[in-house]
Amino acid sequence: CTAPVIKLGTGLSSIEDYGFQSAKISTIYSYRTVAPGITSTTFEYMITGGTLYYPADSTGYDLWLSTEKEYLGYNNWTGVTM
Repeated sequence: CTAPVIKLGTGLSSIEDYGFQSAKISTIYSYRTVAPGITSTTFEYMITGGTLYYPADSTGYDLWLSTEKEYLGYNNWTGVTM
């Protein structure tokens, strides 16, 4: 079984608390050049080792990939520009 892929469109400005809590997502594509706003619980308990794809020359994805608890980087996600 392959984990789902999520695609976040350019109109998405924020993701609320627990937006992807415990989700079995392995890949996220975000098409905004300014990262949608998130909270410290948006990605709580995500699977480890996923990939976040985001536009080159974008801003704000460093928070998403933070290694602080409950951000994607804490769960060993990597960021790749597209």
